[in-house]
Amino acid sequence: MAVDRDRIVSFLFRLVRPRTPMRPSWLEHSVSRSFGGFLRGQALSGVIYGTISMAASLLLGLPYMPVTAASSGICSHPFFGPFIS
Repeated sequence: MAVDRDRIVSFLFRLVRPRTPMRPSWLEHSVSRSFGGFLRGQALSGVIYGTISMAASLLLGLPYMPVTAASSGICSHPFFGPFIS
């Protein structure tokens, strides 16, 4: 998405009628805001998973607690997780 940003934005602008000049910038702003919110939510979810994994590792006395906590937090992210795991 970062590489093809200009193509994606131009495609979205073609979907909006040209007689509404304010609409394309509003569309770009709302899409980027909602996608940013999605990414922040997923990052928060990863932090929560990592914290729960850290607490479980400490409670059970498992070795390699930092590795398991970080890997469970990163692997729960929908973009980075599948590639890393």
